[in-house]
Amino acid sequence: MFPRFPSRLGLMLSGRQPIDELIASARAAEAAGFHSVWSGDGGGDVFSLLTAYALATQRIRLGAGVAVWHRPPIVAAQAAGQLSRISGGRFILGLGAGPRDWNEDWWGISFDRPITRMKEYVEIVRGALSLQHGVLNYAGKVFQVRNYRRRVAAPVVPPIYLGTVGPQMNRLAGQVADGVLFDVCLPPSYLTAVAIPAVDAGLARAGRTREQVCLAAMVPAAVSADRRAARRFVKRAIAGHLENDYFYPVWRAAGFEAEALAAREKLRARDIEGALDAISDDFAATVGICGTPDEARQQAARWLALLDIVVLLAPPFGAADDEVAGNRRALIDTFGA
Repeated sequence: MFPRFPSRLGLMLSGRQPIDELIASARAAEAAGFHSVWSGDGGGDVFSLLTAYALATQRIRLGAGVAVWHRPPIVAAQAAGQLSRISGGRFILGLGAGPRDWNEDWWGISFDRPITRMKEYVEIVRGALSLQHGVLNYAGKVFQVRNYRRRVAAPVVPPIYLGTVGPQMNRLAGQVADGVLFDVCLPPSYLTAVAIPAVDAGLARAGRTREQVCLAAMVPAAVSADRRAARRFVKRAIAGHLENDYFYPVWRAAGFEAEALAAREKLRARDIEGALDAISDDFAATVGICGTPDEARQQAARWLALLDIVVLLAPPFGAADDEVAGNRRALIDTFGA
């Protein structure tokens, strides 16, 4: 169902970089045969960034990894439909909740009942995108829509993926989504023991099969002749997520909670280098792809044995723009066809 390596790889493009550099990376990834380029709301407005990539490319898929639910669901559906039209049907709509503090502190959105909220959100977005004639009405526990009418031509309805960490959201993805995008910095052992079985449980509950859902994951990646430098780059991805409490149960099960907590204390003291020093090489090698080009290709093959799509992330946290861009170019050169 899904294309073979190297066209089973995506590339995350951070919105922190200059837009001309990001567009050049999107074109380079397309020329190298990558499956997709991705962006998310954590790096700027995801729909604006992906529209720029859509206009600069012709074949490569464009993934929202993820569009956070701070937009009303009808607004998200309209933006997704427009991007699907602009891209000629190449768009993948990844949806996610985002961290609690983004919701409550930035957008003034309650984080209560996240599973119910996401289920209803997906149902409304898919209903609005699929609407051909008449009106859409929806009466949920969280969301209500009355008399929505389409005012533009119907788009190619994009596949909907859910960005996930915990078992409940993974079960929901199996029930209602076309794909799942496992969040960054999750150990493969967690995917095999907890996350993927939860997706399978959701599929069974909905009477669906594995062939009806794409399993994808964001994986921090760095390629360098200097193995230590590559591992330290992946440690930046871990450091960038130390304030997100929902990762800690996963890291605890893998034996990395103590060093994550120690690194978080360093980070809160504004000691980024100390935080990176507190993260072990084993932690980085477990949750990421890091090493020489040959080593990185071997590691990517192991991730692809578990997943349909692997989205490579050149970690931006605490790194200069030219370092991030250089690592991204190395990833394209290493994994390109």
